[in-house]
Amino acid sequence: MSGFGERLKRLRNRTGKTQAEVAAEISEHFPKNKISQTGLSSLENRATAPREDVLSILAEYYGVRTNYFFAAEKTDAEKHSQRSRALEYVDEVKRREIASTGRISAHASRFRQQGDPIQKVLDYLDEKEG
Repeated sequence: MSGFGERLKRLRNRTGKTQAEVAAEISEHFPKNKISQTGLSSLENRATAPREDVLSILAEYYGVRTNYFFAAEKTDAEKHSQRSRALEYVDEVKRREIASTGRISAHASRFRQQGDPIQKVLDYLDEKEG
């Protein structure tokens, strides 16, 4: 799926609504720019191109940007690459969190040895680490 009509249909299917239901809701929310079930069907089946005002209304109705309807779909390789980068980022965040936790433990030990008055806070941090 990659064309305007296919994306429009995909959005409608995600809502679980029929063309008639979507057309009725759009007509209710945007009375100056009513759209019929037939008009929506024509758009989904690529029989007609959307006017700019209709495109804006559809984007607002579905909560997407207008360019969503025309943006190129990512290839499987691009999706895999993006997922790999996301996983690498998560791993880096985890490494930093672990390093940070180690520094907190070192500071906690030093404060305990000094009899610091924030002992309760340090004990709490130890419980969180464990």
